[in-house]
Amino acid sequence: MFAFAKSKFGENEIWVQLIEKAWAKICGSYESCEMGKTSEFVENFLGLPTKMFWTEDYESDIGQEALLKILQDADNKSYIMCGSIMKKMKDWLKE
Repeated sequence: MFAFAKSKFGENEIWVQLIEKAWAKICGSYESCEMGKTSEFVENFLGLPTKMFWTEDYESDIGQEALLKILQDADNKSYIMCGSIMKKMKDWLKE
């Protein structure tokens, strides 16, 4: 989850590693937090509500316009938005 996170203020900061360690502690281990959803982190660590949208549910032209409107509305409201690319993640989450 934090593989690409880094501080923009300098290389000597360790906040990313501290957050990762805290998240692993919440999950029980580093291994169990490896395949977690970003929304799970936001809910548990920040205490914020989340909503997931699956792009496959918006594949038609009308659906893509609807998803774009949802994203634009969320951006206008300054919501935190996250994205994931993982083949078969929807099936994996249902297990």
